[in-house]
Amino acid sequence: MATIQAAADGAGRCIDDDHFGISIPYSRVPVDDAITARLLHKTDADRADILPIGVDELSSLLQRHLDAGMSKFVLRPMSTPEGWDSELDWLAQHAMPFQN
Repeated sequence: MATIQAAADGAGRCIDDDHFGISIPYSRVPVDDAITARLLHKTDADRADILPIGVDELSSLLQRHLDAGMSKFVLRPMSTPEGWDSELDWLAQHAMPFQN
């Protein structure tokens, strides 16, 4: 966010703080190594910062993004859900508490 804000300032533009968001791939269970490799091939970031697995990693990542000022998240499952109803129930239970 700081890099984008600085570039906007340099161009004489302003971006509202509530404009920032991020798309987050996640999984409830470990994923195939090939999927992880594709997501990490252009970064030296920790896997949990790019692809959180499980409740603890997802919760930690969401909180860090909120603390940094992000306000919008798109959560994308990287493993095939057993059923969308159960996936959405899981997200409601574990991600909704972060709603601001």
